Amino acid sequence: MYSPMKNSPLSIPFNKNALISGLLYLGLIIVGMYAFVYAFPQIIIKGDVAATLANVTASKPQFRFAIFCILMMNVISILLALYLYKLLAPINKNMGRFMLSFLLLGAGISMLNEINHIGILLVSDAASYTVVEAQNFTSLFIE
Repeated sequence: MYSPMKNSPLSIPFNKNALISGLLYLGLIIVGMYAFVYAFPQIIIKGDVAATLANVTASKPQFRFAIFCILMMNVISILLALYLYKLLAPINKNMGRFMLSFLLLGAGISMLNEINHIGILLVSDAASYTVVEAQNFTSLFIE
């Protein structure tokens, strides 16, 4: 165990779970910020379904990468929940279980919600829909 200030009262022992949790938080912030702050606000325009459908059609790679980032964010959230449980379980095992169950439940719900974004992508790819049908489906998936 490496500690640069071995005799100092402020020395904190190195904890691998704490380091991994911090790195997972950093990864969570990076992919989440890209998807929710950069990509989706440029593509999905509130109140204008036609512009949203046109943006999705025009920038499919960016939209697909945003969906991928959200799915990665959820995988990172699951890993983070497991490492936080390992880190906090010695303090209070019951509270650690509650935290783990709620974080896993939230990640699962968020993954299911990505079906809506995938639906928008599928509607924009399908040539069999009329413009009105595609806009109605896009409106349904956005809401």
